[in-house]
Amino acid sequence: SAVGLVPCAYVCDCWSRRRLALIGIVMVAVGFVFFPLGGFFPKGSMLYMLLIVGSLLVGMGQAAQVSGWFAALAPIVPAATRGRFFGTMRVLFQLTSVFIALLVTLVLPKSAPIWVLQAVLGVAALSIIPWYITYAAIPDMPAGMRRHGDSFADLLRIAARAPGFASFCAYSFIIQLFSGGCLGVFGLIEKRQLDLADGWIVLLANLSMMGSVLGYFLGGRAIDRYGTRGVFFFCHMAFGAILFFFLFRDCYGMPLIAGLAAAHFLYGLPLAVSSIALSTEMMALAPERGRSVATSLCFALGLAGASLSGMLVGWGVRMGIFSQQWTLVGQPRTEFDAALLIYAVLIITMTITLGLVPSVLGKATDDGNTAR
Repeated sequence: SAVGLVPCAYVCDCWSRRRLALIGIVMVAVGFVFFPLGGFFPKGSMLYMLLIVGSLLVGMGQAAQVSGWFAALAPIVPAATRGRFFGTMRVLFQLTSVFIALLVTLVLPKSAPIWVLQAVLGVAALSIIPWYITYAAIPDMPAGMRRHGDSFADLLRIAARAPGFASFCAYSFIIQLFSGGCLGVFGLIEKRQLDLADGWIVLLANLSMMGSVLGYFLGGRAIDRYGTRGVFFFCHMAFGAILFFFLFRDCYGMPLIAGLAAAHFLYGLPLAVSSIALSTEMMALAPERGRSVATSLCFALGLAGASLSGMLVGWGVRMGIFSQQWTLVGQPRTEFDAALLIYAVLIITMTITLGLVPSVLGKATDDGNTAR
């Protein structure tokens, strides 16, 4: 998906955002069919081929749909209400995700036969039909805005030279780099060091999702009212504080599971708020000419930062960079705690990178310029 994002965005800007998105949704539907079909085959080359082809189709289909999404929203959603729009949309998305996850948990027995898993995937696949219908109702870009004469390199240069946009892309990468992999590290500590049951780990992960619901609700309103200046600062401080809270999890005189639950729920708040702030700021700074390429480039850099966040922890653990056994206030800690400690210090220290965000220095206007 990440690899296909920017090339698909170029096709969007030169051809049609809506048509490419609808083709992408069809690709997702076709690719999704391969997963339940895999249940009819034993382990072997045929099964792996089905899963690989299905994954590639779903990933490329998602890239085709997402690549023009923010550009399609730009003329529809007024700049003054984008925070609330993204907040409301993502609250609904997250609540649906939590509801479906709980429903599947209730439906699936402890050891589900293959046909039950295939049935669940089949029912989930039906949601692609209303996805196609509702997306088809979104207006397409006017024919005069299509850049048939611009090369891919031209649109990349336009995005790089837009006032403040390149520095904001760098900031998006940085904040995702130091925050994107932390929830995964939480789960590793809970599983490997604290030896929690799988049910508790799943519950704690759902609490992170519930925290994000509240974060989306509050974040959208805060951004429209106060702008992204204070919101980004809050996210940096909140990320660092919650990571330190998790590190001192057994020092509060409360049950351990209660402290972990609080950390998960609270971490979901800035995670959601920062995602809305990043989307809102990105749409304000992206140039109108080649907007799909610009927003997809920024989005891809954010995905790269979040992916690299987890990869760096894994690389550091495998190379033995972090101490495997150390103590904090007399309590044993592991190499994963060491990684969280480094991330906590870095995310707070990197508050200085807020200077890369134009709206911290002034109010970003909708035409991509910055009013001082």
